[in-house]
Amino acid sequence: MGRFFWECEGKEYIFDHHKRYLIYYRGNFSPPTKGHFSLVDKYINNYNIKYLVHQIADEKRHNCPEWLARKIWKIYIHELLPKDKVILKKCGSSLDVLDYVEDIDVVIYLRGNENYDIKNKIKSTKERYRKLQYKLRERGIQLDYIFLDRPKLNILSASKFVEAINKIKHKRYLKSRDYRKLRQYMPKKISDKSVRYIIGKLSKYDLK
Repeated sequence: MGRFFWECEGKEYIFDHHKRYLIYYRGNFSPPTKGHFSLVDKYINNYNIKYLVHQIADEKRHNCPEWLARKIWKIYIHELLPKDKVILKKCGSSLDVLDYVEDIDVVIYLRGNENYDIKNKIKSTKERYRKLQYKLRERGIQLDYIFLDRPKLNILSASKFVEAINKIKHKRYLKSRDYRKLRQYMPKKISDKSVRYIIGKLSKYDLK
C-alpha cells in the first residue's frame, strides 16, 4: 500500500533524485487562490517532478464557472510556472492519471490538510484510490500520499476569496485599495493586468 505523509505530524516526504515523480493535485479550485497555487509552487522546481492539476468541474461549490476556474489556473501557469512541467486536466476520474505516467516511477496524491481526522482520512483515501493504486502497481509505479498544512486559512481559502469578491460587487468603480485587498488571495507575482481580469470576471457571477 502507499505511504502517507502528514506535514502536521512532521513527516516530510524525501524525494529520490534517481526517480521521476508525477504529483497528482485534484480539487474544485473554485476559484483557484494562492493557497492552491502554493501547493504546486512548493515542489515544482525539483527537476524530476511534474504536476497533474486535475480540476473537478463542480460549479456547486461557490458557483464559480468551471471554465473560469480553469482560465485562472492557465494564467497562474503561464505567468508563474514552467509550463512544460504542469498539466491542467479538466474533469474526469482519478484514473485519468494513467494517461500521464509514461516514464514515471512514483505518483504522489497531494492535498491540503484542513484538520482532518487522520485515521479516518487515511482509510477513506485508500478506499477511494484503491483502483488507481492497483492499476499503477501493474505498471510498476508506486502511489504515495502527501497532506500539507494550509497556513493562514483566512487568507488562502477559496471561501474567503469569494467573500471578498462579493463585498466589492456593488461598487461601480474599484479603487486601487480594492485591488490590493483582493490580490492577496492570488499568487504574489501575478501581473496587475491579470489581477484586474480575474477580479472583473469573478465579480460578474453570483458567487456563494
